[in-house]
Amino acid sequence: MSEKISVETLRDVPETLLMTLYAKAVEAQHPDPILLDNMAQKIVDRIDYDFGTISLRSVAHVGVMLRAMLIDQSAQSHIDIDPMATIVNLGVGLDTRFFRLSKHQMHWYELDLPKAIDIRHELIPIQQAERYHYIAGSVLDYSWMDEIDAQSRLLFIAEGLFIYLQEEQIKDLLIALTERFPGSYILFDTVGPMIQRSKRVSYNPITRMDASLQWSMIRHKRIEDWDPRLRVDRVWNTQDFRRDRWQAAIAEAAGPIVAKLPMPFVRSLFSLYVVQVRLS
Repeated sequence: MSEKISVETLRDVPETLLMTLYAKAVEAQHPDPILLDNMAQKIVDRIDYDFGTISLRSVAHVGVMLRAMLIDQSAQSHIDIDPMATIVNLGVGLDTRFFRLSKHQMHWYELDLPKAIDIRHELIPIQQAERYHYIAGSVLDYSWMDEIDAQSRLLFIAEGLFIYLQEEQIKDLLIALTERFPGSYILFDTVGPMIQRSKRVSYNPITRMDASLQWSMIRHKRIEDWDPRLRVDRVWNTQDFRRDRWQAAIAEAAGPIVAKLPMPFVRSLFSLYVVQVRLS
């Protein structure tokens, strides 16, 4: 058996990449999975980490899986429209979306902090190097944009990233992307204010990590007020999908009484969205 890979250098927000990886490994064992990631468990098995310390409650688990599913589906739609599309995955962690999607002839970039990329190199070595690339750097250091060679439709993905940034940082990044890559798109997720404030609540899985949610938004059209070139194309509420899993998850997290409350009120408690913005 090969030696396990240490992840002790991951602290604060970077450590949360282990949470999403573990959630996908757990979901792969479900008889009717929301998302099937056949690589997740293999990667988990190679990491020297006590995954039992991750408090992954059902609500968070279902939300994370539906978020990934919706981003997968939307990204695949972009690739189907333009098989030569360029995808840039911001804050990639140990995500394996490149391997889950039908790739055609697309070019794909994976960006994360140097410590995360170092670990990724050990666990997921680069394949098809002519069109699959790793970039080590901070999303807030815009020099990484110099490495993107976009000759066709360009899609940025920021899954599980913006919720750890300040709103002004997000605004500045979107404007910078618009100026550098006009006509591109970006997919990202947002949470409602209840989830942002829930660091000590059982359905927030990051309570055992030194990370906290910094940003929430439910009025997504407000993004267009940041700059007239930003256009909100689509907003998906994860609670519109797999309601069977949501109902069971909410009952487990908050009790059957809450699970039977009117859906608008429940959404305000457990809202998690995927948003697509066009950078005109």
